Amino acid sequence: MALVKAAVKAEKLFSCYPKSLQLPEPDIVQVLSGNIFDERIKLCEKYYNTQLFLCEKLKNSIFSTDKYWFAESVERELNVDEIYQVLNFSDLKNSLEYKYLFDNENSKKTRVFKHLEEKYSNNFDPWNYQLKVYEKVRFNTLLILIKRNFLENIKIADMGCGNGEFIKLLLFNNYKLIKGFDFLPQPIEYAKNSIKNVEFFNLDFMGAIEYCRIRSTDLFVFSDCLYYIHITEYLNLLDFIGSYFQDCYILISGSTHMDIKEYLAATMKYFIVLDGNVLEKGNTTYLSILFQQKKQL
Repeated sequence: MALVKAAVKAEKLFSCYPKSLQLPEPDIVQVLSGNIFDERIKLCEKYYNTQLFLCEKLKNSIFSTDKYWFAESVERELNVDEIYQVLNFSDLKNSLEYKYLFDNENSKKTRVFKHLEEKYSNNFDPWNYQLKVYEKVRFNTLLILIKRNFLENIKIADMGCGNGEFIKLLLFNNYKLIKGFDFLPQPIEYAKNSIKNVEFFNLDFMGAIEYCRIRSTDLFVFSDCLYYIHITEYLNLLDFIGSYFQDCYILISGSTHMDIKEYLAATMKYFIVLDGNVLEKGNTTYLSILFQQKKQL
């Protein structure tokens, strides 16, 4: 379609992998990134140097790992490379927050919903997207992929948009045709009150796809949110998208320690890899992969 400007055709890089659609190792995906990694480091340095005064507030962050990250970064005056090593895999796995959300699969959806609802009940930004250095860099890696491949008239659906922080970044970069969806009512209300000229809907993933089906949508963004549904539910979602959309794109981002590869591999049933970025954080690799829908025969 005409929206695509300069897509990197990466599917050939994946041809050597089994037909089980396993995602390649990060060093293969890194080939797609070019000089973007250096740009991210510079961006991280910029945010880090200009936001040290916020650290006292950030120490009270929801996640124990965030407290550790920022307290240590201030007291030890860590550089950018060391920051990535502080918030490592073992720290995250040992945090009470991680165990509460992900260790027990029984009634996971109900518990996660209630837990997130409680977070948003008295906090506009419980994940500190507005303040975290790493989250700002992560959002910019997504923006880079969108700007590298699409014109500004692309129609975007932000799935699991929360309070709309990524949508604000899109608007600032002249992407205006956006809709936001989240299954929690509180962040949607926050987003409606703070962001103008964007429609927000309190819908789950399937409800959002159903809504987008009757209205033109080009790109679905799943930013760090697929962990809240089981892989079987995601496969059903892909079946639905494959049945009702003829020429669309999916942008998925997430860290490898939360099994994002499983969701990325499932996506390749209906989509081919178009472009990608890699962000390293300690022992964790954060992948952002853009997919293009396969042409139907």
